[in-house]
Amino acid sequence: MKKVFVLFVGISLLATFLRADIDRATALDFINAFNALNDHTGVHFDYSSSGSLVTLTGSVGAEGGFDTGAYSSTRSGGSGDLAFIQTFCINPNVPHATETAAGRLNYNGSQSVNSSGYAMTLGAAYLYTQFATGEITSVNSILFGTALNEMLGQVKANYSINTYLKQLMAINSDVNYWKQSYDPLAYYEEIGNYGVFAMNVTDTDGTGNHQDFIYVTKWTESNGATTPEPGTMLILGCGLVGMALTRRFRQKRIGEIA
Repeated sequence: MKKVFVLFVGISLLATFLRADIDRATALDFINAFNALNDHTGVHFDYSSSGSLVTLTGSVGAEGGFDTGAYSSTRSGGSGDLAFIQTFCINPNVPHATETAAGRLNYNGSQSVNSSGYAMTLGAAYLYTQFATGEITSVNSILFGTALNEMLGQVKANYSINTYLKQLMAINSDVNYWKQSYDPLAYYEEIGNYGVFAMNVTDTDGTGNHQDFIYVTKWTESNGATTPEPGTMLILGCGLVGMALTRRFRQKRIGEIA
């Protein structure tokens, strides 16, 4: 009976780690609301750069733009109605905007693509989430930007030298695994409850094609949080029932012995 008890406990623990896809309808509402800002040109911001690391400064919240909930205090900040986030360019062969710019989240139903046509990959999404949430505490911005763009297929990098590519290989040594197409509205164990997007950048009137940036949001109950799958709930329920039956059986046995 002890083996049965252990099995049910194992099933119950496994169920707690299983997740369904993002609530797509709610997440799409979030994307559409972001892109509808400022007469459908998206969030407006100014930017400054240091090497490959870029700081975007714009308004906060639904009226103006940036949701900084996914970002650690080391990667975001601000005061009053202004906020900033730190990010990286993800199409290096396109010129910067020369004045205040506008950004819209790209999503085509399964991918997020930069304005040069390169789709977000799992590796790029993972690395940027690690950076934005502060899991990567210090960063060589040039090497990190190179790693992101290698993952997007835009540059070639040396995996034995680049610190961040070596980090990916230590987790899974299959390069194709990290270069698989990434859907911001799907759940990935490596990333959790986050959605990572290419933010297509234009002038504030919606014209022009400028260097795109990468942006992450944390999926919450209000914008598309993950929920347990029905199958997961069934497994979890079976596990709990099994544990209850096990306890009842043990109590009965103790009563018989007494």
